[in-house]
Amino acid sequence: MKKYLTIILIIALVLLTACGGGDSKPKEESKPEPSKFIGTWLTIAYIDEDGTMAFERGYDDIIKVIFNEDGTYIFDPEDPIEGDWVDEGDKLVMDKGTGDEEAYEYIDGLLKFEMTDGYGYFALEGSPVGETEKKIYEEAYLLYHPDGTSTER
Repeated sequence: MKKYLTIILIIALVLLTACGGGDSKPKEESKPEPSKFIGTWLTIAYIDEDGTMAFERGYDDIIKVIFNEDGTYIFDPEDPIEGDWVDEGDKLVMDKGTGDEEAYEYIDGLLKFEMTDGYGYFALEGSPVGETEKKIYEEAYLLYHPDGTSTER
């Protein structure tokens, strides 16, 4: 009788161990969200001591920057400068760790860049026009329109 009880206990342990294996499907690796910086960015304003000069979306004679998914960029495709960029949350850094390093701050959907005599903004092509961009247009002393005309205030 003890033999049968021992055999039954061994069989029960084997079955419990075999059935308690958990999920046999491999877990899917979560892919990181694509960077909000990927795409073509258009100059929308230069702000210096004289005030704000702005460019409405669609105005052609502006500087563009293309940030590629592979971490490379092309600054001004007409007269290209190429390099690498990294996403640091609310900051985009071009050519990190080099003498050409530049950091752009991400504010209300715009990228703010510094210049020697002021600063400016880029907007992502195709993105909605936000409140900050509308305010820039309202405050501009010179506003360039998509049709090539300008309004001086």
